[in-house]
Amino acid sequence: MSIDHLGRIRSFLSTLPDAIDAFLVVTGDPWGSEYLPDHWALRAHLTGFTGSAGTLLLRRAAPHVLWTDSRYTLAASECCRALGLVFHEQRRALQRELPEEVEGLAVGFDPETLSEAEVRRLETALEEVDARLVALPDALRKGWTQDRPAEVAAPLFRIDPPEASGLRLDRLRDTMEEGESTLVGPEETAWFTHLRAFDVACNTTPHVRLWVPKTGEALLLADPSRLAAPLTDELAREGIRVGTLADIPRGTLLADPERLPASLWRDLDRAGFTLCETPSPVPLWMSVKCDEEIRRTKLALLEDARAQIEWMAALEARLAAGERLTEWDAAQMLVAERAKAEAYLCESFDPIVAFGPNAALPHYETAPETAAPLEGNGLLLVDSGAHSRLGTTDTTRMFAIGTPSPEELSASTRVLQGTLALARARFPEGTPGVALDALARAPLWAAGLDFGHGTGHGIGFAQSVHEGPLRISPRCLEALPVNATLSDEPGFYAAGRFGIRWENTLRVVPDPEHEGFLAFETLTLLPLDARAFDASLLSEEEIRQIDAFHARAREALLGVSLTDAGKAWLLRATRPLGKED
Repeated sequence: MSIDHLGRIRSFLSTLPDAIDAFLVVTGDPWGSEYLPDHWALRAHLTGFTGSAGTLLLRRAAPHVLWTDSRYTLAASECCRALGLVFHEQRRALQRELPEEVEGLAVGFDPETLSEAEVRRLETALEEVDARLVALPDALRKGWTQDRPAEVAAPLFRIDPPEASGLRLDRLRDTMEEGESTLVGPEETAWFTHLRAFDVACNTTPHVRLWVPKTGEALLLADPSRLAAPLTDELAREGIRVGTLADIPRGTLLADPERLPASLWRDLDRAGFTLCETPSPVPLWMSVKCDEEIRRTKLALLEDARAQIEWMAALEARLAAGERLTEWDAAQMLVAERAKAEAYLCESFDPIVAFGPNAALPHYETAPETAAPLEGNGLLLVDSGAHSRLGTTDTTRMFAIGTPSPEELSASTRVLQGTLALARARFPEGTPGVALDALARAPLWAAGLDFGHGTGHGIGFAQSVHEGPLRISPRCLEALPVNATLSDEPGFYAAGRFGIRWENTLRVVPDPEHEGFLAFETLTLLPLDARAFDASLLSEEEIRQIDAFHARAREALLGVSLTDAGKAWLLRATRPLGKED
């Protein structure tokens, strides 16, 4: 049955106060979630556009406007054509693009969906065009009454702490003066407490917050029914008890306006707290993994490589037997294989299994109704990962189906050369991500090619596969510290024809040869499919690098339990490209 999205938009607008000329629908919730819970997915409900990024402006007296980034241009354009919306590919910050569309208007928004800092920036920008931003706390509750998914508050559980909560809390307390306290968000709370939950798909970050005073017990702001009694007692022994905002004594509260929703910020202000605006140091601390987190992450990537090898061996066997399989079938096979691991929690994002032209969409959504059959000749892009009690993984590989074209193999090789170049990098301490981004692009640039996304993102530990603030991108000014873990994933996308991406997880380490310099250690162990690139285009250095990687991967993976088919796939994939000594 088709959905009347325009009818939904009209119905929503009818519930707003008459004085409101427009309404801003952002991709946000009170928790700053990486993946938006269905309960807060108003844009998707109103338009059917389900991309992970996008902003919708509803206007009473003019066409509605949808912004999103270049990953979703095709899907968003089709949506806008069907509904008569204006589409803009977002190239600048929203506060620079929105004013052009709302001059002189009163623009409503839900203060639970924007941070306090975001609201301030928008207010300043709108003032310049004689427009104003109006908080409507009940807009979603009143305007989305039918078919709104319930908000999920799943049971809390704890992973085995890689580092004592007390040590981490003491580090935070050392930044405070006497009488001060702070309130941290869900990701930071998970880091301090080692709590996890399945409040949203593909993410284990629980929707809870933690209040931490300079001295005394910390307070976990959560529904007590979400914790089993033994877990409550365990936290209490570590100086963390369960409570509510009402249990927090009034006083000086260190708070980061970038990380608290405007609704909560203003509630705290009205409640009598003295809010001291302080950027949170915790996200950067989280980016630097402790030794135990590194050890477990290596185990997580070893297990993930095992699962993907078994999956690929089974997929190739079924295709060779003449079975007709689609991208969706392959994705489900991969999830099932990965879920066999004892430590497995969930996927870290929905697997991207994209064949041929579908791979040209960087964030293609593999779905049963649109999945392409895996037949003919081309390259299969598989971008997937998992959260487990050992860590978080994110790996992309290219696999050959039939005989890929020379153009596909050439582009794939260029991208792989970029992956290898970044992994070989040596750089001075204090080097920001922006200075390294070009290393992965240089082989593509040499052929007049490029890609529109960053080269790498931070990777969390058993939470948030895309972890800030560290990145390797043209816009990252943060220096990369030792023991940060990041992805290395250049790509190339030939619209309507094919797409390429190779991705490994890197760890920043001291350069063993040069004092004051840093280097990367490749943690990923999944072999490369040599049929998916052209080895004749590689330099001798690149061939040695791949052979050394494959030798290390082969040694590690022969030590885990593989089926005969999996072992055969591993041995074939890790055969040396160069001459053996």
